[in-house]
Amino acid sequence: RIKLFRTPNNENQSFKITWLEDNVFSVTPSTRMLSDIWYEMDFNMDTLRGANGLTFPKDSTLKLHFKTLDIRSYSSVSGIIRDSINCSGPYIITIISSDGKKYSTTAEKKNTWIIKDVPPGTYKIEAFCDSDRNGVYSYGSVFPFVYGERFTFNNQELSVKARWSLENVIVLFP
Repeated sequence: RIKLFRTPNNENQSFKITWLEDNVFSVTPSTRMLSDIWYEMDFNMDTLRGANGLTFPKDSTLKLHFKTLDIRSYSSVSGIIRDSINCSGPYIITIISSDGKKYSTTAEKKNTWIIKDVPPGTYKIEAFCDSDRNGVYSYGSVFPFVYGERFTFNNQELSVKARWSLENVIVLFP
């Protein structure tokens, strides 16, 4: 019922469907889509049936045309982690743009880290030690008492320029 292909040569793009709710699903390409290319997604809706039994007409097809972003102007942000205490899990480093978009990466121990394909803009950086290894920040609890995961936030703005890598960003855990 769903087809995803690159236009104008109609090359099929494989994808997977994930149901988020009973009436909401996500279509995720199996491989990375090409930069700055037109794609088309067709939804053949003639076999869909509503909860009330109603169907779409036999020739109903929804076509979505879209163009992927041109990532040639994107950059990367990289650096090192300085921590006086050993972390029992990986570090999660996140940069947050001025409009709230987030880009994250994981670094084992105090190694270097890199976030690729970052659009130009102004960012702030935050990081935490993921000691329970669940990928999200854990606040801890009062009873039974459990410490929250160690967290750091740098209020300094990072300026990411188009096609220029921002390197040697230090994430410091006090």
